[in-house]
Amino acid sequence: MKSLKFISLFLLIYFVGCNEYQQLENEAIPTHEVGNHKRMAFNQDVYLLNSTNKSEIYKVGFDFQGLQGDATLTKLDLWTEDNQDFELPRGGHMCVSPDNRFLTVVIAKRSRIYLIDLNTYEVRSSLLLGYRYDQRQTSISTVRENPQAFYMSKIGGITQVDVDQEGFLFIAGKAGFFRVVSDRGNGMQDPSNINTGKDIWTEIWERDDPSLENNENWVHALQYKFNGNLSVESTEDGEEYFEDVTPFNPKKVKFRGGDILFTQNSNETDGFEHQRLISFSQWKGGTAIYLDLEWNWATQTIQFDAGKVMGGLNMNRNNESGKGTGRVTGAALTGDNMVFTSHHSSKFLQLRTLDGTVVRDDIELQLDGNEENLLIHNWGDMASTQQFDRNTNNPNDKTLSNKEIDGQYFEDWYKGEKEGHQYAEVKLYRPKRRIYEPNDLSQPDPEESYNATRDSRGNAANADLADYRKNAQKFVSLGGEGGYVLMQLQTPIKVNSYSTLQVVETSWNRAPQFTPTSSGFNSYAEKAKVFVLPNDDSRYYSDTDMQVDDPDWIEIGEAFIANNEFSLSETVSEGTTIKWIMIKDSGSETPDGFDLNFVSAYEFKPEVLITQDDHPWLPCDLTEDSFAIRTGDDNPSTKVRGGEAMFRIPQANEIIESSIIELTQEQKDFLGTKSGRSRVIGLFTAEIDGKLHAYEIHDDCSIKGIRHFEWGGENKNASFVPLPLNPNNYDLSQVTTAFKKWKGFDLVYTLNGETKKVPFANKQEARLRYKKAIDYTEPTWNSVIQKLSGCGEIGDKVNITTELCLTPTGGFARSTIEGSDVFQLRNPSDDDVTFIVTTNTQGTFEIFAPAKTWHFVKGGTGTVITNVKAYTDFGGTSQTEVWNKGGTSTLGSELNCPMQ
Repeated sequence: MKSLKFISLFLLIYFVGCNEYQQLENEAIPTHEVGNHKRMAFNQDVYLLNSTNKSEIYKVGFDFQGLQGDATLTKLDLWTEDNQDFELPRGGHMCVSPDNRFLTVVIAKRSRIYLIDLNTYEVRSSLLLGYRYDQRQTSISTVRENPQAFYMSKIGGITQVDVDQEGFLFIAGKAGFFRVVSDRGNGMQDPSNINTGKDIWTEIWERDDPSLENNENWVHALQYKFNGNLSVESTEDGEEYFEDVTPFNPKKVKFRGGDILFTQNSNETDGFEHQRLISFSQWKGGTAIYLDLEWNWATQTIQFDAGKVMGGLNMNRNNESGKGTGRVTGAALTGDNMVFTSHHSSKFLQLRTLDGTVVRDDIELQLDGNEENLLIHNWGDMASTQQFDRNTNNPNDKTLSNKEIDGQYFEDWYKGEKEGHQYAEVKLYRPKRRIYEPNDLSQPDPEESYNATRDSRGNAANADLADYRKNAQKFVSLGGEGGYVLMQLQTPIKVNSYSTLQVVETSWNRAPQFTPTSSGFNSYAEKAKVFVLPNDDSRYYSDTDMQVDDPDWIEIGEAFIANNEFSLSETVSEGTTIKWIMIKDSGSETPDGFDLNFVSAYEFKPEVLITQDDHPWLPCDLTEDSFAIRTGDDNPSTKVRGGEAMFRIPQANEIIESSIIELTQEQKDFLGTKSGRSRVIGLFTAEIDGKLHAYEIHDDCSIKGIRHFEWGGENKNASFVPLPLNPNNYDLSQVTTAFKKWKGFDLVYTLNGETKKVPFANKQEARLRYKKAIDYTEPTWNSVIQKLSGCGEIGDKVNITTELCLTPTGGFARSTIEGSDVFQLRNPSDDDVTFIVTTNTQGTFEIFAPAKTWHFVKGGTGTVITNVKAYTDFGGTSQTEVWNKGGTSTLGSELNCPMQ
């Protein structure tokens, strides 16, 4: 710039038109939006000051986004407030006010600042008084008595002018470093209002503070002292250049003529930058020096870090003649922190990146666009306006970043929760043709600064925003076959198996996804090839290394309308670094070509479903990628019955933790293995939308759906848990199932609240095979052990000589058979169990009880059962305790008659 950075716009912007050229006549489209809350494209005006016997200022017309063609110069016709023509005095350096309204020309030799209204070209001015560091306590009365003693011309020359990030006019040169304020207040060292006095432009234009007897306005330049051993040496423009062989010293910086500017920063652009001052100096053959400045108001001192950015600025690159030809005179930012430089006795502007790469050195200065009438530049300066609508007040969702606009397709496109997610930024825009020119945002009237949707397609930085609306309005058109855009990731990707690049195209009233993505072309005929540049982490665009036809670009695929996601490792070797991306229109059949909404990158790591940390027997973490989707026998069912998918991949929160089991060694041995196939080592279930699904875990970290052939062979690997009848006989939308437990290989669950069991049928090809579900009775404790008495018994196998139930005291009642007390032990369940019985007379012993059987426990007179336990698979590796009741009083209280 001379910068404008420093302000975000909050304008009321109106939209007309629509996204696709062919839709303008026949589709309902938004006609306005509530405020300009989205970041607009980079827009600017560039100005060139040419100083011979007088100073003239030209507006520079140029393709600021595509960086092509030559510069058209249009002279500004200046006039005063009394309608008189005005001629700007010779000399001077300039910048633009923070609100883009005024060119600010500082002519130190005249101790004056001139403001030029960029809408009317009216000129007003003010005296510039200067105060050296040791004059900070000069009283206002002293200044009034002899203002000439404080004229800036008395201190020294100023060659470099800009506005810093805080909005202060910053001037530097032989006189030193100064900040200009509108009023020194009471003349004290740190006046109370000094921080609010940065708006010198309003004071000068409105004459708010006529401070002298003739009503002359004044503003004040306050010198800042360098801390410690830091220093800056400066000379004037046009002074005889001499080659300095002194090595660069970052603590003793030399500004020799030239210009300064403050670079863009991330607060202004939502970009990657850290703002710094750069001096484009004539020192040492033309050296650009950066300074990271730290101002201290309390002490009016400056601390800085400095370094060399680039050299060779004074080179006569076009073999032109004249004394001092090629010396840098001015600098202005353009595009993505690229910089124009003007050069003495040259009829060309030069364009560089901020690392010194020359992008263009042949931009002709054509007066009024006449290529036969070129301006030969004389000592002067450059300045530019820049505007960034940074989407600061996102009206849709305060949780989103300034780069995101919420909308109907947010859930479909948003990947911000993925690891390493980042958006790419536009760095170079070269459309095949322009359907519309980018909007001019410099007009002060919001009505004149509208962002018509059909016009905004030429604003390249719209692709810096992710617009998640169905009919997104922030996009950039590539203009047809061959048009392209270069984009950059802030953090380079080191390609691995998860690295993913997302390219989203916007076409109105279309679906968010197409499967396959190429089918989107049938919906709207736009497509582009997507390329990445391997192992190039350059911060800035290179005209030599990033040519569109450079063979180093790797094509990763084609993008169509809506969402496109590319796995980089499929086309790029793992370990390759990726930072630069090219989207190139390739075969679009619409007038404006591929409409790029945004580009993002992220790590598409599958969700971890079951962790090895929680289940050490697993060979690895199980993820959503663990599901075996293969051909042949392991291919999961794609059948849908009654509206319910027979195979589903669950999310982690849908897996039933208590259902995750490792098979016993006996079970593994029973299933065995099939040559060339993985082995089943575990089971688990998941409840998905109220439906139970069951899966096998294999030793190769794969997951497969259970097999239930009772429903037909086409469903053999369906994960849906079988029901008692064929699913075609159910309204599956009304079915709710939930996991209860595994019983060996059998699966017990509830169906609409009723307990069912899916019986294991047999093994097939070393996998489990299941039948249809059947009813299942859960045993209760009261049904397990009963006293044989007149209250009832199962069958008539016993001659009961004494008929007693519980005693009045709640103790055991006994039936006597042949002089012994006898109890009945029942297993009413569907599983074989082993009872471990302890009595007061016989100690502990085992009784094996198959399903649906009953047994006697016989002891001597006075025998009391003191404890009963029951186990399935007793003594086996999957032994499970199913009952455990102990103590005579507890047991007795639950032995109730009559027995059923």
